[in-house]
Amino acid sequence: MTRSTKKWFILNFLVIELPVESRVQFREYFIKVVEAPTPNELAEELDVITKEILETI
Repeated sequence: MTRSTKKWFILNFLVIELPVESRVQFREYFIKVVEAPTPNELAEELDVITKEILETI
């Protein structure tokens, strides 16, 4: 399992379920992934899941 795959699982199954107040703490990271994802983040579609999370905060 790659590092990006682990991030995807954490974002998709854990962070997305957190209360909004908790998700806000990750806002800067989410913005970075959406605006300037690494090739690995793109391959794992982390930009997609982080955009979905950003839209909820």
